[in-house]
Amino acid sequence: MSELIEPTGHPDVDAVLGTLAELDDLPVEEHVAVFEHAHERLRSALEARPPAGDPIPPGLRPGG
Repeated sequence: MSELIEPTGHPDVDAVLGTLAELDDLPVEEHVAVFEHAHERLRSALEARPPAGDPIPPGLRPGG
C-alpha cells in the first residue's frame, strides 16, 4: 500500500490503518495475521463508547 492513507478523524481507526500501510514491508505469509489483528482492533473501536459530548465523529456525520 504505497498510497497515502487519509486520516479518518478517529485515532483508533487511524492507528489501525497505519499498521496496514506497513504490509508492503512484510512477507505475504504475515499479512493474514496483520489483517486479523486490524479487524480485531477495528471491532473494538466500533464497540467502544464514544467520548462524552459529541457522539458522532466529524468524519462520520452526513455531509461532513
